Amino acid sequence: MVLHQEPPRATPRFHGPAPVSIDVWGWGTDESEKKKWVVPAIDELKQLQQEGVTGVGLCCTFFMRRVQPLKARANPLFQYAGPTDPTRELEANLPWLEVKAWVVSMLKMGIDIVEALNNHPSPRSHAHNP
Repeated sequence: MVLHQEPPRATPRFHGPAPVSIDVWGWGTDESEKKKWVVPAIDELKQLQQEGVTGVGLCCTFFMRRVQPLKARANPLFQYAGPTDPTRELEANLPWLEVKAWVVSMLKMGIDIVEALNNHPSPRSHAHNP
């Protein structure tokens, strides 16, 4: 009577030298990719910060426009066309008090939303694209 039998191996036993770490396996982006993508993105973000764009303002924009920040879009958010835009989840508008409540709960910081938006530029759209 056999009480315990080893199950067959799904893969064969490994034979050969141990894997060796090479530079390509390092963490992060290599310099050519940084120059191509990361540096220009950081420069653009710095410009937006100088124009007054803040995280609070971006969060409010996403909630007011009823779009998902990381979702694939039919068009970029700066080309937002209004309540019928295909990237919008629902056509109904959120009341301002609800937008404020969502932003406060999401950021979990003791901030005054109205004060944080004082110098924030209007969100870009088809109608407003400076």
